[in-house]
Amino acid sequence: MSVSLEEFTKRAQEAEDKLKSLEAQIDSLAASSFKPTKSNDAEDEKESNWEVIYWGVKNRGNFVKLVFEEANVPYKVVDNQTTMASLIRSDRFGTQKADEGGPYQAMAPPMIRNGTFLLSQSVVCMGYLSEKFGIRPSKNEDNARAQMMANNCSDIISELYQYREKKGEELFAFLDGRFQAW
Repeated sequence: MSVSLEEFTKRAQEAEDKLKSLEAQIDSLAASSFKPTKSNDAEDEKESNWEVIYWGVKNRGNFVKLVFEEANVPYKVVDNQTTMASLIRSDRFGTQKADEGGPYQAMAPPMIRNGTFLLSQSVVCMGYLSEKFGIRPSKNEDNARAQMMANNCSDIISELYQYREKKGEELFAFLDGRFQAW
């Protein structure tokens, strides 16, 4: 397979942009004090403008919504494809450029946003929100178990998604086999 100089240059620039993005994320983390900024003032949170950015289907975004519901914190659902694409830094699915959006990039929905704060990955969002809203289990062991359950849910969805177009024996083999582990 032969690649033209033009194509090679384009790919090299894309790789360089991705590297700059990763370096910015690392620099930003290194510069922070890692001191949690915790605001459990329920009134402040209820007056905020939380958004759950997710497709209009029931899937991983619902787990994130459940944290808002459990904490009794209002949120707005944003399921506009153009908005989602503008927040994702990806050559395939997003429209955000390397110099946009700050050092932390969102890979895909679900995402949560409050003002300029944006976070993605359902389990990470759930952990952040449970701490922020004061509903995280207080015992470290219980918190670890809650995280384990959240990751199990994420794994189940990932595995089920692989079988979304399977039929017959292959699907039933999965449901009777590997799925039973969950």
